[in-house]
Amino acid sequence: MHSFRNNFEDALRRANLQGTPIGQELAGRAKTDKVSSGYGEGRYSLETLQPCIESIRYPEVDLKHLYAA
Repeated sequence: MHSFRNNFEDALRRANLQGTPIGQELAGRAKTDKVSSGYGEGRYSLETLQPCIESIRYPEVDLKHLYAA
């Protein structure tokens, strides 16, 4: 299971999201700025997260068989 987190962190790096607030959110990590994270809802909207999620790639994994031709 630890390798899944390592692979996801690598994918976040490739997408330039590792260490960013959105990258932290996607990885399920605690927010580092305790003061500002206490204001508002504390969550990103799906509209904000969607392009970030779509930018995460695993180039070494071939999933073409899952999509219609």
